[in-house]
Amino acid sequence: MAIAAVSGSRWQDNNFGAITDTVVSGALAGTVAVGELLVAVHQLFADENQTFSDDKGNTWHTASVRSYNGAVGAAIQFGWAFVTTGGTVTVSATSATSSNRQLAVSRYTGADTGVGPDGTATAANNGTGSNSTVAPGSITGTGAGILIAAGLSPTAGDLAAASGYTAFDLDPPAFTYDCFAVQEKVTGAGGAEDPAFNASTQKDYWLAIGIAFRASGGGGSSIAAISSNDHLMGVR
Repeated sequence: MAIAAVSGSRWQDNNFGAITDTVVSGALAGTVAVGELLVAVHQLFADENQTFSDDKGNTWHTASVRSYNGAVGAAIQFGWAFVTTGGTVTVSATSATSSNRQLAVSRYTGADTGVGPDGTATAANNGTGSNSTVAPGSITGTGAGILIAAGLSPTAGDLAAASGYTAFDLDPPAFTYDCFAVQEKVTGAGGAEDPAFNASTQKDYWLAIGIAFRASGGGGSSIAAISSNDHLMGVR
């Protein structure tokens, strides 16, 4: 089976936490099915690992790496879970430090539930003040699946998708950074690839992370551009 995004449930991003919060939560749109892959990305203003969970008790994993940029003062990290208990699901991200924060989550079908991330998750940052491409680093996948990257910058202006990718602008509020985005691409085979954002939208200060998941069989088709139905509003 090929990996596919669940319509109406791609990178639901309007889940924010105030400066006094140590947790932010967001309810996913629709009914989540057993066997789905949930992938979350979380940003906060602290250099520490972030913990993910949901109200159905599914087992969440935090990516092995995070990106922190001292010049920016922020960190971003992926979390993921294979759903063993479905239904109406609320996902949370937690840290020890109180901080403004933002959580975005996406749902997928067709992932290989027998393995975790395909290859090694990557992270990179640029704090030199000189423009460069927002790129998390190369991931070597073992088969068809999906590549996902997230990028964050305090520099205004959206990150554009690289060729073959679809980008999702996460529309942060005033108390988080203007430029926060995810891009993803369904792949038909394994191999090494850096899921870097389009070089036309280079940034002077940035953070980036990348992760990949393998399909249970076959490749997939490109994910369509985001529509107005792909956002869930839920501000705390």
